[in-house]
Amino acid sequence: AKPGKYQGELKNGKRHGWGLCAFSDRSYYEGEWANDKIDGEGRYVRPDGSTYEGFWESNLQNGFGRLIMANGDVYEGHFRDGRIDGYGTYYYKNGSIYDGEFMDDEAHGVGTFKGVNGEFYQGEWQVDKMHGVGVYKFVGGAKYRGEFKFGKMDGYGVYEIMERGGFVGKYEGQFLGGKMDGLGLYFWPEGDIFMGEYAQDKRFGYGVYTSSRGAVFKGEYRGGERHGWGEFVTSSGDIYEGQWRNDQRHGKGVVTLAE
Repeated sequence: AKPGKYQGELKNGKRHGWGLCAFSDRSYYEGEWANDKIDGEGRYVRPDGSTYEGFWESNLQNGFGRLIMANGDVYEGHFRDGRIDGYGTYYYKNGSIYDGEFMDDEAHGVGTFKGVNGEFYQGEWQVDKMHGVGVYKFVGGAKYRGEFKFGKMDGYGVYEIMERGGFVGKYEGQFLGGKMDGLGLYFWPEGDIFMGEYAQDKRFGYGVYTSSRGAVFKGEYRGGERHGWGEFVTSSGDIYEGQWRNDQRHGKGVVTLAE
């Protein structure tokens, strides 16, 4: 341990046993020592007011401890070689809580985050971000179950979408960078279904849209609208095969009326 004004037990001229030491940087330690090193159980207060109470080994926090940080956050759990590492609970000053595994001072492994505003995540973490498989509940009530990469929905997942407190649809499929991207299925509350390609949260590429009333569109989409070639069969059986632009029939096409 660094030099300072020491008051306590000694052994062979070295700090050993219980003692209090005030260091030159205005930090101080009160607790157990072994062979001139902080070792055992003790309390360390830094100049900025942050405080650690718990177990030490060779001048480093090791084992269970409680760390009160200068910004008001509190961590209770395991430490390894001076870092938050292992299982613990992190209490944010604003009331949010993370409970789970840590590695090198970051959430890493399996853990649960409960935000003070209703945000919730339970699942896998990597370098302080949602990463792997988990369940995320948004502030507005929407819910996502599936894969994450570095804090964003990425991979396969099921997304239940809410707007203004009401359910507006469910998407099952591929995500990229937090957006619906790739092949997917979208279900509307009234019974409409879309199966096809997405890009940046919009229908883009080939897809099949089936309405609850029986009408079906098979064809190309761009920016969420029918655009390119497509076949549309109305609920009464009329058929249009041809070109579309900005969600409207536009260009060459053939209409076949039902008998």
